[in-house]
Amino acid sequence: MAITVRPADLESDRSVLIETLRRYLTPTSTERRFDWLYKRNPHGEARAWIAEETATRAVVGVAAAFPRRLLVRGDARLTWVLGDFCISADYRTLGPAVQLQRAVLDAVQHATMLAGYYDFPSRQMAAVYKRIGVAKEGGLVRMARVLRADRLLTAFGGAGLARVLGPVANLGLALDIHRRGASRGLSVERYAGRFGSEFDDLMHETGGAYDACIERSADYLNWRYVEHPSERYEYLVAKKSGRVCGYAVFSSTAQDAILVDLFSVKLESIPDALLRHLAKELWGRGVLTISAPMVAGHPWMSALTRAGFRARETSPFVVVPGPSRPADLFQDPQAPWHFMHGDRDS
Repeated sequence: MAITVRPADLESDRSVLIETLRRYLTPTSTERRFDWLYKRNPHGEARAWIAEETATRAVVGVAAAFPRRLLVRGDARLTWVLGDFCISADYRTLGPAVQLQRAVLDAVQHATMLAGYYDFPSRQMAAVYKRIGVAKEGGLVRMARVLRADRLLTAFGGAGLARVLGPVANLGLALDIHRRGASRGLSVERYAGRFGSEFDDLMHETGGAYDACIERSADYLNWRYVEHPSERYEYLVAKKSGRVCGYAVFSSTAQDAILVDLFSVKLESIPDALLRHLAKELWGRGVLTISAPMVAGHPWMSALTRAGFRARETSPFVVVPGPSRPADLFQDPQAPWHFMHGDRDS
């Protein structure tokens, strides 16, 4: 069955996009999510494409691209994070998927000052990129720190072993969490409410120190985290002499937490302090494990290792060079990209 791919109009095709995403990708596809993700991004509106069965014009899939302002050693460039790709089970062969994603890449590659595109695809979607032949694949590593040993011991030896060894193992973990000292001159505190101009100041002062990071203005942080339609995020802020010098964004359930973002002045003492405080905070809630998905070359990988995190499984990270790619950055997905879970499309 042949398909035809056409650009979507975010207004007239709004209901079609929402319903197709709900049917084939995620039950969280709602009008609220669409407005937030596609229309209100401070870096610009999204673009979307619709795949239709050629004979009947029935909609069988969609794909999208979301703009991001990328700072490459302080130089602002346009990039796109690709996402919301879905297709009917009847068309989930490599050919239709390649046709749909190739249409996306062909459409966005001529944007002015385009550095390139990136994606955190599933392994099935990574095969599509390989078939297209335009992507460089690296790894998104899940770094993890165990705060309490109950689940590990239960998985290894059952509930009986966990009852016997759990208290001893948890005491050792607790001592390790609480023995790590504070950094002089730094304070770390919970943060609530909207991000203000002090976070713009931090971005302006710090963005140029990184090889590649998304421009994290206050407007962007408010959109990405505070206004998220379905996720609830929490924040820790590090200050020195009263000025914001770093922050951590995380979410948690009763047993697990995800470190979504970690950004700071490029001094090791600041992420060290944030990670220390985060571990104590989550240990006090009874959380078992903190996970921190991050690109393998992330500049704070060493900070997480010092804080007791260890590498676990790896998932694909794909970069596609654009016509104005800075140096060879987009040729190397193992470069020091400042990308974490929060740099996904949604």
